This record gives sequence, structure tokens and C-alpha cells, in this order.
Amino acid sequence: LSAYGVVSYFDYWQLINKIIYFIFLGFLAYEITVFFYGLIDIVNRQLGETKKNLSPASLTIFTYLAKFLFLSFVLLAFFSSLGLNVSSLVAGLGIGGIAIALAVQNILGDLFSTLAIIFDNTIGIGDFISVGNYQGKVERIGIKTTRIRSFKGEEIIIPNKDLASQVLRNYHSMKQRRVSFKLSLSYETPVSVLKEIPQIVERIVTAQPQTAFKRANLSAMADSALIFNVVYELESKDYNLYVRTHQEIILQILAEFNKKKIELAYPTQSIWLKNLSQPK
Repeated sequence: LSAYGVVSYFDYWQLINKIIYFIFLGFLAYEITVFFYGLIDIVNRQLGETKKNLSPASLTIFTYLAKFLFLSFVLLAFFSSLGLNVSSLVAGLGIGGIAIALAVQNILGDLFSTLAIIFDNTIGIGDFISVGNYQGKVERIGIKTTRIRSFKGEEIIIPNKDLASQVLRNYHSMKQRRVSFKLSLSYETPVSVLKEIPQIVERIVTAQPQTAFKRANLSAMADSALIFNVVYELESKDYNLYVRTHQEIILQILAEFNKKKIELAYPTQSIWLKNLSQPK
């Protein structure tokens, strides 16, 4: 700054004046960029500490976008101060950007899908999700793909564009599980016994920990069975607990039905044969 102030008084030092002016603008742009980059990092750190619902991936992308936009603004201001026609440069970059966008539209589609997933807080690292025929725990959200780990242990790589365009189930925020299943009873079951079924099922379900019985009702008369619809809620999202609890409920229902001689139905057909050989 001192050198620029000195040489600016001497008109015959035009070359030196331009060189020092260029260096002055370069250092000024550099210092402003470093200052605002540090400010962006501070904002990013504060958001990470105060906004717990923001994922690390969303904060990272926010940082990169903010720094890129600010750097673009500083470069345009720097070139404008040097006397370059910035409007022509921006127009040229716009035409080049359109050509590049057409060439890499698939990659850009995945990129914008990634931004939509992260800023909409659709999924996060560690969430258990189900999309299409695949389900597993999210391990990494990349710019183009998301990697999940299935029950069997294999890594499943899904394009982010597919994640954003399909129905996705996220079990992370689930507070409880609503379980519904059917019991098919034989038509030979007496009506008095059928009336006892809801009480039997309710007693078995409520005996399990963290369960809330909702209903057990005769819902349909199928071709070969009387259908009872049973609904209960498990006050936990733990899948292993759900499997153990549901298994115990089924086993106890079977044991109680065997004890009371209640028969479960299965598809059967009765064929009546008419004897046509009898004399008229």
C-alpha cells in the first residue's frame, strides 16, 4: 500500500505503477478472501454446534458453495478493477457453462439430487432406510451415490437421483412399531369360542414388555377360514426386539389354541359324490 501510494505521484513510472497496482489488488483480494473464508468456517462450526438436526454432509456442501460463490465474486471484482470487460467474461462463461451442463447432465442430476437429499434432511449417516427392493443402514452420502450396508453385510451403492425420485422409507425417526397380522380359524370353531379369541389374544399381547394391544376382531369370512385381524404396537423401534416379541406372541397363541383345541384353518375343499348307479 505504501509503495502504491509513492509511485502514484509519478506519472513517468507508468509500468511500475501498473505492476504495484496489480500486486496491491492481488494482496487485497487474497486478504479479503482469507478473512471471509475464516468467517464461513466459524459460521459452519457454530451451525454444527447449535443445529443438531443438520447433517455434517449438508454443512460441508454449504461451506463449499459459500466459498465458491464468494471466490467467484472476488475474482470478478479483481478483473473489473484491472479494466477487463467483466460482462463479456460472464457471458462467455455462461455459454461455456451451458455446453458443459449439457455434456454432464447426468452428473449434474445426481449432484442436485444430493443437494435436495441433504438440505431437505431426508436421510443421514446411520439411518436405516428402505428404497425399492433394497434396505440397509446409510454409511456414506457422496456427491453422486449413497452407500448403504444391508443385513447380509454387502455394500449397496444407489445413485442419488434414484433416491430422490423414489419413495424412500426412513426408520430413524420412528418412535414405535405398529404390527398387524391375521389369524385364520376353521369354520368348525364354535361361536362361543370365537367370542373368546379377542380376550385370549389381548392377554397374550399385553403380557409382553413394551407392547400396547389395540384390537383383535373377526374381520372376514373367507372361502376356507374365519379371519381375525390382530393389531398391537411395540413402544420401541428396535427391530431385534420386534422380532423376538412377535415370535413370542405367535408361539403363545399357538400354545393357547392347542390347549383349547382351537383349529387353525388351511385351504381345503369338500367334494360330494352322488351315486348315479342306484336303480330307478
